[in-house]
Amino acid sequence: MMRSGVYVKDYSADRKSKVLPEELKKDAELIRGYSEFMRVLPKKVSAKKKARYEQLLDQCDRLAANEGGKIRAMADEEQAEAWIEVTLPFLECTCAAELQLLIDISKAAEYIKIDATEDREICLMIRLPYFDTYISEKNLDQIFSSEDKN
Repeated sequence: MMRSGVYVKDYSADRKSKVLPEELKKDAELIRGYSEFMRVLPKKVSAKKKARYEQLLDQCDRLAANEGGKIRAMADEEQAEAWIEVTLPFLECTCAAELQLLIDISKAAEYIKIDATEDREICLMIRLPYFDTYISEKNLDQIFSSEDKN
């Protein structure tokens, strides 16, 4: 049975860093290592992933234009990453098309972050797949033999 009423609970005072500085350092080293590993892998733009990126870029561009926001995007083969960043005065979904955009983003994205900016706006960061990475046994041997030398 559903009860009427208002539910309020404030967890902000309880929020403490749950990550130790040593763990952050290890994470940063792992991310740097992974980024370097991905940088040296042979990669090729995926036509399907590129089309999906361009479709979402167009939709996000319309959202930014309609709401008076800003948009930045990049597809970088050397870093093997593609992302879209939309900054808006607010984020509100009031119709099926706006809700569908969030669904489309969540289905396509590798990573989504919604954050508040220092200017009290909303920043939507979307990292998307864009490349196919090819690893032959020869390339794997070269990569791991160069790591052994370091």
